[in-house]
Amino acid sequence: MILYLDTSALAKLLWREQDSGTFRAAAAQAQALASSLLAKIEVHSALARLGREGTPGSRLASSRRRFETLWASIAAVSMDRAVDAASSLCLKHPLRSLDAIHLASALLLREEGSLEIAFATADVRLRQAAQAERFQVVG
Repeated sequence: MILYLDTSALAKLLWREQDSGTFRAAAAQAQALASSLLAKIEVHSALARLGREGTPGSRLASSRRRFETLWASIAAVSMDRAVDAASSLCLKHPLRSLDAIHLASALLLREEGSLEIAFATADVRLRQAAQAERFQVVG
């Protein structure tokens, strides 16, 4: 099974948050991890925001290193086709645009491969949309 991680799920792997244990257990059981290149942008944006809000530089550097180590183990899904596919998902489900890109990325990954894809998210609307698209959902 491949575990697709949206950005909220990645955050659960990087930092101790509520339900982090659930996401870490699912990641440990997966044969592979995947995410959209969008997640890399979103995590770096979150780290920059934390820096602007006063998080100490040493803590940010540690978070960046943990993310880069984690990211190296993730199969990154290109956003090219996902952006096109996301448009129809916004009409079908009550999703924000970036969440639609994550769901479209997972759908494209499912179309291309032979392994089952599970979808990990901490976002309620995205979880409901992923369930409607027949994904096993973690979170």
